[in-house]
Amino acid sequence: MNYKTEMMQEILTNPKAQEIIDYVTPLYGASYVGLWIYQAIGTVLGAAYDLSAELMAETNPEMTTKLLDYWESEYGITPDPELTIEQRRQRIINKIRTVGSCTPARLEAAISAAIGGIGVEITERTAKNQFTVSIIGATSLAPVIEVVERMKPAHLTYVIRGAVNISATNNQNIAIALTYAESYKVEVQ
Repeated sequence: MNYKTEMMQEILTNPKAQEIIDYVTPLYGASYVGLWIYQAIGTVLGAAYDLSAELMAETNPEMTTKLLDYWESEYGITPDPELTIEQRRQRIINKIRTVGSCTPARLEAAISAAIGGIGVEITERTAKNQFTVSIIGATSLAPVIEVVERMKPAHLTYVIRGAVNISATNNQNIAIALTYAESYKVEVQ
């Protein structure tokens, strides 16, 4: 408090109330009712401030306590009540560290697994912020799109190309191909 009266020191015990009083005229330093209103407001604001500070700590898995169940659920970890909070936090951190980033090889393996082992090849930088997924064989595109959307970095776009090579009886090769591309139009006003 920049300005203090005896009544202010007696009534304003909450730190937030003491901060608030600095923003109003010194006239309220002698107002019994006014000071109690500031004390009540300071108490409520102090509780809200403390809660927001606690929630900020909960966004870090190394410090979480209240949202520990949420973090475990988010990373598919079965809660074990026999573990200490520190051990549960460590399991979450270990899971985060093992997830890693999405490399082309990981994406190829995941797509191939989703479509039954069909060959997949990722070509990076086919255009600005774009990569191409080439599928060597016939398959449905739905699982490919699902895996790519789940794993790709958010800033990248992609094109999916599929091709099947069919040999005819007279030794002629026929190629059948398909392409899927995503595009967005964003209008800024």
